[in-house]
Amino acid sequence: MRYTLEIIVFISGAAVMIVEIVGSRILAAFLGTSVIVWTSLIGIILASLSLGYYLGGIIADGKGANFKSLSYILLLSSFSIFLTAVIYKPILAQISKMPFTFWLKTLLSTVILFTPTSFFLGVITPYSIKLKLKSIKKSASAAGNIYALSTLGSITGTFLTGFILFKHLGITNILLVNSFLLVLLSIISYNKHIIGKIIILVLIIQTSLIIKNINKGNHFEYDTDYQTVTIKEQGDISGKNRIRILKTGNFLQSAINLDKEELVFSYINFFNLINHFTPNINKILVLGGGGYVFPQYYQKHNPSVRVTVVELDPGITEIAKNHFFLDKNHHLNIVHQDARIFLNENTEKFDSVIIDVFKGSSEIPFQIATIEAVDKIYKALNPEGTVIINFVSAIQDNNGKIARALYSTYREKFPQVYLFPLNRINYQNIGNVELVALKSSKLASFSSNNPIYKKFLDNLYSKDIITDVPVLTDDFAPLEHYMMAAVN
Repeated sequence: MRYTLEIIVFISGAAVMIVEIVGSRILAAFLGTSVIVWTSLIGIILASLSLGYYLGGIIADGKGANFKSLSYILLLSSFSIFLTAVIYKPILAQISKMPFTFWLKTLLSTVILFTPTSFFLGVITPYSIKLKLKSIKKSASAAGNIYALSTLGSITGTFLTGFILFKHLGITNILLVNSFLLVLLSIISYNKHIIGKIIILVLIIQTSLIIKNINKGNHFEYDTDYQTVTIKEQGDISGKNRIRILKTGNFLQSAINLDKEELVFSYINFFNLINHFTPNINKILVLGGGGYVFPQYYQKHNPSVRVTVVELDPGITEIAKNHFFLDKNHHLNIVHQDARIFLNENTEKFDSVIIDVFKGSSEIPFQIATIEAVDKIYKALNPEGTVIINFVSAIQDNNGKIARALYSTYREKFPQVYLFPLNRINYQNIGNVELVALKSSKLASFSSNNPIYKKFLDNLYSKDIITDVPVLTDDFAPLEHYMMAAVN
C-alpha cells in the first residue's frame, strides 16, 4: 500500500491521545479528577513517550528498520492497550486499598497502566521516520511530514474521543477498539503470520462481547460525557430493605430506599433544616443533581415550593430518570450547566441554596467554593435566605483545613456561619460536615420541637474555629491539596 506508513503514524498518533483521555476516566473511578491525578497522568505518559522516541530511534538505527519489526511493535502496542482494558479495574481496586499516600497511589497506578502503552506508541514514530528515509532523499521534510501526521492523528483522536466515542462506547470498549485497529495496522505493515493476528482480533472481539454482557440483573454501568456511573442494588444493614445506589466511578453519590420512604444518608436529611432557618420558603436552588434524591423528596413534602436543580451532566439526569424515579417528577426545574456558570449568569432570587457538588469523589470543585462564588450565592438569596453546603472534612488539626477554609470564606460575606459535623465523636476525623450560612443578621435559633431538626441542630460545632487558613479565591484555592493532607 502506497501510504502505509502515513496511515500507521496517523492512527498511532490518534491512539496516544485516546489512551490519555480515556486514562483520565479510568483513574477518576478510583482516584478522582484532581489536578494531582491529571499531573501524574500527563507526566507519566509524556515521560514514557519520550523514552519510546529515544529508544525507538536507537533500535531503528541499530538493526535497520523494516516493516516486519514495525508490525511487531504495533502488536506490542495493541497488546499493552488490551491488557490495560482487561486489568485496570482489579489493579486500581487493589492499589486504592494500599497504605500509601495519595500521591504514590496515583503515580503507581499511572505507571502500571499507561507506561507500556505510551512507550510502544512512542517507538512507532522514529521507527516510521527511519523507514521513510530509506525511500526518499529529503530527510528533513520526511521527518516533518511524519511528525505532522502523528500530531494530526492526536488532534483527531482528541476530538473523536471527547465528542463521539464517550457517547457510544464504554471506556473498556474504546480501549479494545484501539487495540483492534493496531492489530489491523500490524497486518497492513506485514501480512505474513496473518492467522495468529486474526486469532488476536477474534480474542479482542470476544472480550468486548463478554464485557458488554456483564451488566446483568441489578447492576448497570454507564459512560456519560463526564463520568462513569454505576447503579446497583444491595441490602441495608438490617437486611430488610433494598437500597439502590448511584456511584460515579468508585465513589458513592446517591442512594434511595426501595422499600420505604426515608432518606438513606444523614447529610441529605440535614438539608431539610432550610425550613427551620428560613420559614415560608417559596423557591430553592439545588446545585448538584446526582440521583435527584433530595429535590424529589423535598418537593413531594413541600409541593408549593419551586425547586430548581443545576446539574452539569445531562447523562446523569437520564440515569436518574431510569433508576431514581425522576421520570415521574414533572415539577422540578432542571438546568444542565456548570454550577459556577449558572451563578455567574443568574438574576433570580431564592430563599435557600443547597450545594451538594463533588467532582467524582469527595472533592468540592474549587470554583464553587471561592469568595467570588460565595458573592454570587449571597446575591442570589433573599434577605432571610439560607445556604447549606455539604462537604467532606474534619474541623480540627491538619485534617480540617477544608472546613476552616470554607468557614473563613463564607464569613467574608455572611453575618452568620455555622458548622455542623455529622460525626460528633472525633472532630479530627474526616466525614460529612454541613456549613450553614444565613444572610440575615437576626440570630439563628438552634432549638426545635421537630425531633429530626433537633437531632441535627444538636450537632452544632460550638468551639472556637481557628481562622488559620486563608480565604479561598479564584486565584488561590488549593482544596485538593487540603484533601490530600487529610486522607494521607
